Amino acid sequence: MRRVLPLTLAIFLVVASVAPALAAGISFTGYVDSEIKFRPNASDRWTGRTGIEIGAALSATNKYSLKLGFFDEDKYFWEKYSSWVFQPSEISLYASGALWTGGPVLKGTLGDFQMLGPIYIAGDSKNAAVRGVMVEGLPLGVIRSSVYAGWQREDIAPLPADPKTKAWGGSVNIANYKGLSLNAYGAVRTGELVASRQSQAPDGEPLIFDMTDPDSASFSVTTSPWIALITKNWALTNWPASTYYDFAYLDAEGHILYYHESGQSKYPPPSNSNAQQYGYVYVIAARYSTSQTWMRQHLKPFTGQMDKRVILQAEEKPYPYTEMVGAVEGAYRVAGFDLKGQAGRFVAISKHPWEEVEPIKGDFRIFSIGTQLDILGKEVATKPLSLNIEYRSIDSDFTPWARSTDTDSLSDKYNRIEAQRGQKGINFVASTAFLPENPVDTKLTFDSYTKENKNYQSMSLELATVVSGYELTSKLGTDGTEVGVARNLDLGIKDITKFRPSLKLVMSPNSTTPTSVLGLSAVVSLGGFRNINLDASHEATGDESVTTFTGSYKAPNGWELKAGWTSDKEKVDDTYISLYYKVNL
Repeated sequence: MRRVLPLTLAIFLVVASVAPALAAGISFTGYVDSEIKFRPNASDRWTGRTGIEIGAALSATNKYSLKLGFFDEDKYFWEKYSSWVFQPSEISLYASGALWTGGPVLKGTLGDFQMLGPIYIAGDSKNAAVRGVMVEGLPLGVIRSSVYAGWQREDIAPLPADPKTKAWGGSVNIANYKGLSLNAYGAVRTGELVASRQSQAPDGEPLIFDMTDPDSASFSVTTSPWIALITKNWALTNWPASTYYDFAYLDAEGHILYYHESGQSKYPPPSNSNAQQYGYVYVIAARYSTSQTWMRQHLKPFTGQMDKRVILQAEEKPYPYTEMVGAVEGAYRVAGFDLKGQAGRFVAISKHPWEEVEPIKGDFRIFSIGTQLDILGKEVATKPLSLNIEYRSIDSDFTPWARSTDTDSLSDKYNRIEAQRGQKGINFVASTAFLPENPVDTKLTFDSYTKENKNYQSMSLELATVVSGYELTSKLGTDGTEVGVARNLDLGIKDITKFRPSLKLVMSPNSTTPTSVLGLSAVVSLGGFRNINLDASHEATGDESVTTFTGSYKAPNGWELKAGWTSDKEKVDDTYISLYYKVNL
């Protein structure tokens, strides 16, 4: 008891002194939102849900960062939330300074960090996670380089996250040297895979033993065909009724030394007593014609062939596996021309113990040249003529393990290399603005490429201008024609702060019937309900049409009322009314 009290007091003092410091440094990010929705055309008309996303971290500038956990869940009102495990998930310790007296100032990281590289190499933050050491800012003249080494933190097929899976890499940067900017990246991960194979004949046919080291009674069974493996009871191979059995005699490595067919009164290697003299260690025996026929097809032809062997039992063997990726990006301006280029290579090497596995190799190359020319004169154009031509060749096998796989061009994780994998072609873009008095933005695009032995081409001309307040747009191309007009109108009503009607006509290349889209976007106020957003559209193609309305209002307390309606009966989720609230942490 005398020891327990001082120990308890010591723990209390430590916790009391540390807790305020930790609490002061812990930061939370994320949000909580909730929504009640009514959908009159859905099977479950009333629904309610709450979503939560919370990230907790503890950090000190240029010293450390500690992620304590992340919770992301969306539940209906009648569902229970899962438990949140509040524990460290990422720990990074930072140091800034020289590694030796008088040395350059470097930034070092111990713990968790992201591997170096652009989005097409390291855009997936989960797969790009490394745990080890990284040093950034190593100087060599105009060059700055960074290196890292450690262990892959996540399981990324085919390599698991374990002590044998190493990861290392680095980058080299030239910010600007006489107009040249250059970035180079490299990354390697290596580990072990396990090869396995079942018992099999020399020609690869699966070999299944019905018995192993059977007793005399089992060995003489006559009810059905069988194949047996004998490893120790050699006397059975000297069975008197040799006319019933086929025998294959194998050495310790599984090579077939002798083969005896049934029906012979005497077979070559005496069993048991002289086994060592004849060099065999194992015997495979077969009873009845079907089993014997199988042995004569898949075992007997390999008798005496020391480069072929029988695999008597399932085998497993580890072997090295390595993936490497490298990329170079550069830009150079000379004589008014902007030269840009990207090139990369991905290689996966598998040293399988039993199979010849060709390395997987994937390259990509993108080169472009662009310029701006004042050849049209200010009387004709308000902008210089911008010209850019690009060549691309992207192999389908360029698949770095930590790349972003997002192909949505509007996403901040968009990976153009992923979106265009397998393509080889050119792209040409010319743009300017004609007519100074009423500028017309003009853009001409031509794209041609091959993929999987198929040719694809597209061309478009886009025009945009404003005439007497009307915004006119048009697009003519191989994928269709679009013509649009829109205008912001001032109705002179103070409670209508936005009133924008629009009309767009679309003609697809395979249709003779145009599609018209009539739209209206407005912002209105009704008394104390300010800034109500309203949008309506009516899309018609021939005799078919769809009308859609949406509206939203955000109250001063943060509640948001949303509503929608569509004439398309199949889109039951687009007709609704909901009350929504979101709080950012």
